[in-house]
Amino acid sequence: MNAPTTFALLSLLLPLSVTAQQPNQSPSQRIEAVGKLYTEGDPQPHDKDAAVASALRRIVIITLEQTSASAPSLRLAKSALEKLDLAALGEFFASRDIVYEKSRRGYYEVNVGAVPKLEAIKSWSAQFQADPPIKKLRVMIVIPEQHLLNPIPDPAGETEMIRRFVLEGFRVVDQAQVKTIRDKDLVKRAIKEDPKELLAIAQNWGAELLLIGEAFSQDVRPATRAAACRARIEARILQCDTAEILSAGDAEAGAEDSAPAVAAKAALRNAATVLFEKLVTDLLVRNSGAQARSRVRVILAGADFEQKLLFKRLLEGLKNLILETEEVSFMESRAEFDVVTPATSAKVAEEVFLAAKKEGMNLGVTEQSNRRCVFEIKPQAASASDK
Repeated sequence: MNAPTTFALLSLLLPLSVTAQQPNQSPSQRIEAVGKLYTEGDPQPHDKDAAVASALRRIVIITLEQTSASAPSLRLAKSALEKLDLAALGEFFASRDIVYEKSRRGYYEVNVGAVPKLEAIKSWSAQFQADPPIKKLRVMIVIPEQHLLNPIPDPAGETEMIRRFVLEGFRVVDQAQVKTIRDKDLVKRAIKEDPKELLAIAQNWGAELLLIGEAFSQDVRPATRAAACRARIEARILQCDTAEILSAGDAEAGAEDSAPAVAAKAALRNAATVLFEKLVTDLLVRNSGAQARSRVRVILAGADFEQKLLFKRLLEGLKNLILETEEVSFMESRAEFDVVTPATSAKVAEEVFLAAKKEGMNLGVTEQSNRRCVFEIKPQAASASDK
């Protein structure tokens, strides 16, 4: 079994299979946790490393719980930990050892004992204490759905997703507006990876983020006399002005009820709840503290080729502000760049303007909005000798 497959399987099993052995210990003391991994064949070295990493993640969580970390920050920390491998996790521990391990074909279990570095863990988790700036953005949520064989009125998955986003603190476009376009062809095209029209509508309605997806439910053979249903929902979150995919995922769930329509809606709500947790934790972790990065479109108007080159060099020279610079286009005296930055677009506009002024470039700022800055080459003032 290859490593990517094993890690994918592990991520599904960890919430159920990793258990703490000494949950009441002080964070400065040694803590033990167990990691279990199911494989297709004999466990390989990378499988064992993955199981050790899962146990260490659990020890970090125990440490944070004992330091009275808030529920929201703990939730983001758990999600962020899943992205850290064994080498990265090592920075959180003064020492660690293997207490025991059990191995057989298709299964590996390891008990890890470790002494956490409390300050290192607290310092790392501090980035998840405050709400990420992305929660100030407005979201439009569009999830058409169908119940196979029998139509079910009103979108239960979309409604539940909206409810969850509102509870999380996001502003959301009114579902009554979304209803006017939900079944139109432009939504179907957006689902099939051509979201330009829908992104334009979302921006026109004041949204900075677009969550687009689809869902279906289907009756299944029940284990009891009640009606049973399974549902699946897929969705992705896009940045409206750049069409960048910020998070994507899918989820499945089931439900039973004496009424088939109620069972279908419950299954869709349950699937939406699972997917919401995946999408939002991923979105918030990517935009929390040191993790926070955004893509800003920087435009220079009225420039010739030489001015475009000088401007690009200026952007690339702002190392602490701009992490990546990608030239998008240059036509009709207009140069467009995408930059990756931990700062806001307002900060980008300010720093670029000041840096350009220091370099002798005469720029004006004609637009500064969320994820977008537009500069313009201003004509040089005529000197006395030219008059």
